[in-house]
Amino acid sequence: MRIFVLGAGATGSLLAQLLERLGHTVWCGDRDPERARRFLGKKSTIPVTKVNARNLRGIVKAAKGCQLIVNASASVFNEIVLRAALRLRAHYVDLSSHLTRHPFRPSNSATQRNSEKKTAWR
Repeated sequence: MRIFVLGAGATGSLLAQLLERLGHTVWCGDRDPERARRFLGKKSTIPVTKVNARNLRGIVKAAKGCQLIVNASASVFNEIVLRAALRLRAHYVDLSSHLTRHPFRPSNSATQRNSEKKTAWR
């Protein structure tokens, strides 16, 4: 299978190496190819392309020809990477799934509950 791994940090690079050992054709995309190369190791032959996960066209261009996109980037980019997979008609695996668009930004209901607690103590 032809697999594109977006985000070649600690998790993505390890997964890419394991997939390659299993006989799959693997290539990676990362915003910092030099850092990704350090994670992959000196002996690795896995190609790394510079890709900005905020850029849908860039992801599509880098992943062209893949059958599977593995999203090992931050969860903030889930929707963009999913759209790239849909455009490529590729399968999609997400390693950092969240149900909200911005998982580290408090939701309105949580903010309201916190403000209610503060006023209850006053």
